Amino acid sequence: MSYPVCLGDATSSGGRVVSCQLAGTHTLNGKPPAVLGDKATCPLHAGEFAFIEGHPSRK
Repeated sequence: MSYPVCLGDATSSGGRVVSCQLAGTHTLNGKPPAVLGDKATCPLHAGEFAFIEGHPSRK
């Protein structure tokens, strides 16, 4: 089972989710969920990058 990625969650490279368009309107277990276009940091590639894909039923 996969779980939704939320604001502040760690990435596999050691980065963190840093922006969520749904902040202030939606929460899952007290944290806003990340959706397409939200951003996470990546220490391996030295930057902040947008999510470009996700689960097809979650927009």
